[in-house]
Amino acid sequence: MENKINIKLLETALKDYLKACLETDWLQEREGYKFEFANWIDGKLRLKEMKNEEIIKVIGESQEQIYHKDSKEKGLNFILNAAKRNNGVILTNEEVQVLRKMATGKMSQKRFSLKNHSVTYPKFSIWLSSAEPTKFVPYSGEEVVEGALHLANETKKIPYNSKACFFKMIAWMLEMRTLLRQHHSAIAAVFKEFRGESQLNDLFYNWIVQDFCLYVARVFKDLEEDVNEPLEDYEIGINANTRRHLNVIYQGPPGTGKTYHLMQKYFKGDQKKEIIHTLNINQKFWHIAPGEGGYLWNQIKESTRLGFEWLDTNLGNLKKLNYKEIERGRSMIRQFSIVEEGDYFFVISGRKLLGIAQAQHDYNYIQSESHFDFQTIEVRWLKQFRHPPLLNASQTKTFCNIYGGTRWERLVEILNQNGFRLSDQTEEMDIREEVDFVSFHQSYSYEEFVEGIKPILSEDNTELNYELARGIFYNACQKALEKANYKSFAECIADSKSVRQAQFKKAEPHYLIIDEINRANISKVFGELISLIEDNKRLGSCDELWIKLPYSQSQFGVPSNLYIYGTMNTADRSIALMDTALRRRFEFVEMMPNINLLNADFKGLNLQKLLQIINERIAYLYDRDHTIGHAYFINIQTYADLCQTFKNKVIPLLQEYFYDDWEKIRLVLGDNAAWGKKPELQLIQTLKTYNLQNEKKLFGEELDNYETLTTYQVNPYLQAEDFSKIPKEAFQYIYEKP
Repeated sequence: MENKINIKLLETALKDYLKACLETDWLQEREGYKFEFANWIDGKLRLKEMKNEEIIKVIGESQEQIYHKDSKEKGLNFILNAAKRNNGVILTNEEVQVLRKMATGKMSQKRFSLKNHSVTYPKFSIWLSSAEPTKFVPYSGEEVVEGALHLANETKKIPYNSKACFFKMIAWMLEMRTLLRQHHSAIAAVFKEFRGESQLNDLFYNWIVQDFCLYVARVFKDLEEDVNEPLEDYEIGINANTRRHLNVIYQGPPGTGKTYHLMQKYFKGDQKKEIIHTLNINQKFWHIAPGEGGYLWNQIKESTRLGFEWLDTNLGNLKKLNYKEIERGRSMIRQFSIVEEGDYFFVISGRKLLGIAQAQHDYNYIQSESHFDFQTIEVRWLKQFRHPPLLNASQTKTFCNIYGGTRWERLVEILNQNGFRLSDQTEEMDIREEVDFVSFHQSYSYEEFVEGIKPILSEDNTELNYELARGIFYNACQKALEKANYKSFAECIADSKSVRQAQFKKAEPHYLIIDEINRANISKVFGELISLIEDNKRLGSCDELWIKLPYSQSQFGVPSNLYIYGTMNTADRSIALMDTALRRRFEFVEMMPNINLLNADFKGLNLQKLLQIINERIAYLYDRDHTIGHAYFINIQTYADLCQTFKNKVIPLLQEYFYDDWEKIRLVLGDNAAWGKKPELQLIQTLKTYNLQNEKKLFGEELDNYETLTTYQVNPYLQAEDFSKIPKEAFQYIYEKP
């Protein structure tokens, strides 16, 4: 492909296209009929199973349907008009044969030609796309070509009804389909009424690409060129009016890339945190507490001096003390006396990190006096936290060295998140503050998710305390709140509704990603928040609500700039626990296996066909929710990797699906006798069949009421990982009959 699609131009055009779909009659009255056609034809052209006359019949029937809203007009006008010029014939028998060969890859680009046929290349692309939607995209006419040329920055015109244009358009539009899928949430919101539950498959996306190119040619080019009428902005994925998908769950079988999709969508790009300050690892790192319960913090944070209560000014010069005479705080007082210029202070109350400061000079008794009742040292503040992050443990000592202790690893994580770097850190910081991530499990609770009373063990393991701890959901809401310039929920709620709405409308989004959302008891985890996560109940929305939390009795609401995204494995048996109330409050996006991401020629094996046939058999024997995702095969580099995947992933997964029903597993893998694979090529082999004679030999007598039993084994070479003795035909004959 000589030209690549201009991504920036495509995304600009997509914003305007989606806006037009929502706010004009583009879809409702003008172009929506094509998507009704896509729905009707979907899955009806089965080239492997149908004869030529059956295919021609289906194509004819497709033009007898009414796709136009509030109209009696049948079929697609650009198909019917072309057929009228050919005595009503849409496709001939000979053209159906060409369709078969192109769709199945049995005809090369060099041999393919419609020169002596009545069907045009654009019209032929419609039927190719209907038969093989993963490989071909319809482009229907000259305007669609014009739109694609514009998006590819191609100024040279191409005859739209030519073989060269056909292959160039297929390549461009397949690339566009991939790019559009990156904005699936926004697109699915617009086209949901045509498919339901946001399930947009390849065929439907093909027609979206076709329609998008048509819009670019008819509307966008003129808007773009009119400098006096700038384009209005439609934010992809977030519409401030009616299309705000605040709660979305990606569901599908295991290995379809649900979590990966979210991580790529919200963790992509240059997210590395700018380094504000490098901390010298050769200095000392001190923990200092701002008085019991943190009561001194309000005074300390406004000052440039730090100390702690037990450093009474009457102690005199700490370096000259006789520490044997000191009964309380001996080690802490001694340690304060060895503070040097450049040392770091971490002001911590309980587990809350309140601030970070650096000593401006060595401890000096003459310089230690201040307006406080205790000795201090002059410091420079490096950071004070509006929303203090939490360490993993508390410390009963009010002054001690924190370096290397149980809290050190968590402290380094917090430092990195806030732009600090240790001088000996070699790895790149890859911190993304806009996303919080959590995985649900069966015992996950409201107390972990929102807030609860938790036991806290001191760092020296000498004392057990209890404190009110905030969960990841509360913290995510707090971060979203701060992005709307509110310090607390009380401050936000006290504001006027109009100001609050304005603040949230311009606030940056914050994301909470919940992996395996259906594994927990949803009603128990969300509790009373089940109502507050609704779009119109969010803070800053029309029907906003807030509550008092049961433990802290503090006011709380869910900000309207918090986006909650979950993943759900449809093969997980705990899916039945998904609360109906929660289902109503989430948009569901289906993610099914995508064989196009796999290698079609891997050492002579077609991994696309391999996974396609396996999943087709699973869907027939079980259901489509228990198919196998492409992720199981996507990183295979060697033949040994393929064998390992089947041994350690595919076969165990099939055992779980079919509850060790080996006959069904053999059907899925093509190891059943009727398929014709030789025993040495079978991945699941018959080990032994017990008849009456074998029973008598095994037990010494014939057993009553026992039927003939067959036992099975995994291919011994596969089990022993002696992969060199497993021919590639063992995998090839899964999808190709010997």
